[in-house]
Amino acid sequence: MIVGLGGAVASTVVAGVELMAAGRAPATGMLTETGHMPEHGRLYRRHETDLAPLIRDALGLVPLDRIAFSGWDVRPASVLEAVEREKIVPYQLAQQVANRLESIKPFPAVRKASSEGVLQLRQNIRAFREATGVSRVVVVDLTPTAPTIPISETHTSLERFEAAIEEKSPAISPGMLYFYAALQENAPYVNFTPNVNEIPALAELASKKGVPFAGRDGKSGQTFLKTVLAPGLRDRQLRVRGWFSANILGNNDGKALSDPQACATKVTSKGAALDAILGYPVTSDEGEPTHVVTIQYYPPRGDEKESWDSIDIEGFLGSVMQLKINFLCRDSILAAPLVVDLVRFIEYAHRRGEAGPQEFLGAYFKSPVFAPGQFVVHDFFEQLEAIMQKLRTWSEADSAPAARVA
Repeated sequence: MIVGLGGAVASTVVAGVELMAAGRAPATGMLTETGHMPEHGRLYRRHETDLAPLIRDALGLVPLDRIAFSGWDVRPASVLEAVEREKIVPYQLAQQVANRLESIKPFPAVRKASSEGVLQLRQNIRAFREATGVSRVVVVDLTPTAPTIPISETHTSLERFEAAIEEKSPAISPGMLYFYAALQENAPYVNFTPNVNEIPALAELASKKGVPFAGRDGKSGQTFLKTVLAPGLRDRQLRVRGWFSANILGNNDGKALSDPQACATKVTSKGAALDAILGYPVTSDEGEPTHVVTIQYYPPRGDEKESWDSIDIEGFLGSVMQLKINFLCRDSILAAPLVVDLVRFIEYAHRRGEAGPQEFLGAYFKSPVFAPGQFVVHDFFEQLEAIMQKLRTWSEADSAPAARVA
């Protein structure tokens, strides 16, 4: 079930899975569909022949044709209408599964904290589970970036959090409310947004309920490239003197970022990784920060996001060099397969009885959520190693029963 079912990423996810399940589109971009189990300490072998088993087959991940969809949105339109509005999935492709997409319509969104709102969300989850016969529901938050709500005592214990819901406190964001309802209904939760929903009170509830969760802020474009490139510069002992990152995008997420407070939430998330990977702060000789991230809403581009990186590096004999990257990408096309991977992995983790933050999924996020006191890993290659280690652990255990998931 997707929070923001009528959005660009969500409608692309649903249409994409329906097309792949029907054999009308290639299953590309998903580790859980075309990736192979690790052998000899590697996630993949070097050659195309004699490959290790596919991850999906070795673990018994939920097949694409057994994933059902529903969710919530502020708009009542069907997913087909959302696909036609967003114009990301080609019209000719969408028409091949038009009946399926037309049948998927959202429940009304809950936008403010209240006990009545929580009850509605829980009833929606139950209704969907009963209507489809799925054995497990996964809730994925794909809503736009919102202004940050300061963490307070309200968020530090479950008792205070629940009291704040009863009081309809503005300290409880909509994202926190969906997370809370999901946990109460034993549904794993994925936060693909930069909004801080994984507060201590809800981590406490996840532990009590035995439910896994993962987040935060999907890592699909510029930050993905940054966490791939920065480890190489670090390991070559090339010192980064400055890193200027600029972005333009014209979809609804970009529009939400026109709000300076929402933009600050996103910039914080995008900027967190670099210093942690390099092991030193990126500053001028005078100590001024020289890792700069800017995001601009530019309507003509729609979902066709463009990013520029200008990197100043210092090498042998103190020589200064520059590296330029211009990434012209499709925001939702990059994000959608990551969402599918996350749903399949976290559903399987739940089947295996795992609970709390799923740190091995850090490769999918700009601001990975780890347990308190744990070092947060941002290096993409170290994050891949975490996935590889988890796959080894799972493959050595008894296979879990197959399931149908939403």
